[in-house]
Amino acid sequence: MSESCRVDHDASDVRVPRDGADSLDEGSFLVALKEDQVEVESLAEWLQFRFELGEGGSAIDLGLPAAELVEVGAVDDEYPGHLADDGKIVVLKRSTLRRSLLLVLVAGVLACGDAPFGDVGGGASDWIGEPTLVSTATTEADGPALVPVRRVDWFNGDLPPVAGTTSAEIISGVYARAQPSDPFVQATPAEIALALPGIEFPSQVPPEVRYVTSQLVYDLAQISLSSEQVAAFGLWSVEPYTRSRSVGQQAVLTVINDPEGLAALASGTADTSCARFIDRQAACSVTSVEGSPAWELTDRLGVSLIWYSATYRYELFLRSGVNFGWAVPMADSARPLDSVSS
Repeated sequence: MSESCRVDHDASDVRVPRDGADSLDEGSFLVALKEDQVEVESLAEWLQFRFELGEGGSAIDLGLPAAELVEVGAVDDEYPGHLADDGKIVVLKRSTLRRSLLLVLVAGVLACGDAPFGDVGGGASDWIGEPTLVSTATTEADGPALVPVRRVDWFNGDLPPVAGTTSAEIISGVYARAQPSDPFVQATPAEIALALPGIEFPSQVPPEVRYVTSQLVYDLAQISLSSEQVAAFGLWSVEPYTRSRSVGQQAVLTVINDPEGLAALASGTADTSCARFIDRQAACSVTSVEGSPAWELTDRLGVSLIWYSATYRYELFLRSGVNFGWAVPMADSARPLDSVSS
């Protein structure tokens, strides 16, 4: 039997600074440079232009018609174009691109023998020097295989501590680290525990997680925490912000201030069906965390588990490729942040 061919895709490699936010962006989108020039990440992206944006909840897909794809800037500067051997960005004219793609596809099909598409979906990491990451985690069918979070490195644990012991003092002190126009501000887990009394974090995490990043989320105009999302945590299998999130980030935990939702659940009047998430455009199922209602929302990017504790609403996002069976056990293992991060 002849060797099958592979369609390469999703080949991003990035370097971003420590002040990057813990978000859900996926490493594949197209940036148009001029009206007659297109920079392509993959064949799929040439056919479907899409941004994936978001912080802590389901990503927001913004389909862009071709007429609007002019002078579009890269989100967070995370996705540079492919580089030639001489370091120049490879840019193809639209007409040349169409002809080249057609010729490549036809030639590939004819040259690949009996199974021309036997390896469709294989990554292109090798040709840009991005090693393929092979998951050693158990499959969903095997059940959860989580490990204690105490074994991970809290990436912001070595930040110089701010002065103060009250919530207001910590919130004000951490704000001094804020970058212009960036509401996500790096903070130590100890600072977040003081700023947000009662906040919890899973005591069990996926076995490939090596680092956790931690941030407070601000309303920059008011110099105070945001009225909704107040904290974000990124769970990484590589040193944070040295690789694209689609490669190095396993999960994101978002903490939301939602007193109305908490009151409704406490009174027994809350709508616990999936109807409340109809705008999320994801497959929804109702489950439970610690005996209380919880909701799993699944789309092509991954799964989001939403639940309430005594103080906050939590949204745990596991990326596609991570064992979705870990979501509920992780939430069930949540303990006070200061007790699992020390």
